Amino acid sequence: MADADADGTKSKEDVLGVYDANYYFNDKFYAFVLGRIESDGLASELPADYVKGSPDPRQTAISKDAFLGFGPGYRIVNNEQIAWRVQAGVGISYLEYGDDNSTTEEAGIVSSRFFYKFNENVFASMDTDVLKSDAALRINNDLGVNMKVSDAFSTRVSYLTEYNDSRTIRADNKLGVSLVYGF
Repeated sequence: MADADADGTKSKEDVLGVYDANYYFNDKFYAFVLGRIESDGLASELPADYVKGSPDPRQTAISKDAFLGFGPGYRIVNNEQIAWRVQAGVGISYLEYGDDNSTTEEAGIVSSRFFYKFNENVFASMDTDVLKSDAALRINNDLGVNMKVSDAFSTRVSYLTEYNDSRTIRADNKLGVSLVYGF
């Protein structure tokens, strides 16, 4: 997402990508591979209100946050109306700061994926990830409601909460409205 003010100065340049693959051994147990990357394209720039001599905010601004991991998972509930699964695993965490310092280390992840279908046209989901490494504790929670508009399109209203204890501003909340195309 990129935001700019009236004179074209960027105030936000974020990218987030997640890939979650599962291999089911039976109707309860599975193995997962999870890859995620988040990028802040403005983390290496000094803010316009920066006062010379004050601490450099780029030392705690995260420009890239990535994780690649795997582990076992378990379906707690799986029926037509409700699905809930949990998973835990290990992997590699990568953090790059705006001043070009970076750290790569092993990390652990615990995740929950919850789905509830109200009817044929409306469902809710809540995806939670807790990722811990020596450098940071990161918690993401994405609560959303999807409403079917047509066979191919739906509207999604979501509330995303992100926590990262290695950032200057530790918590961030975003309200989103999206048009989703299913294929």
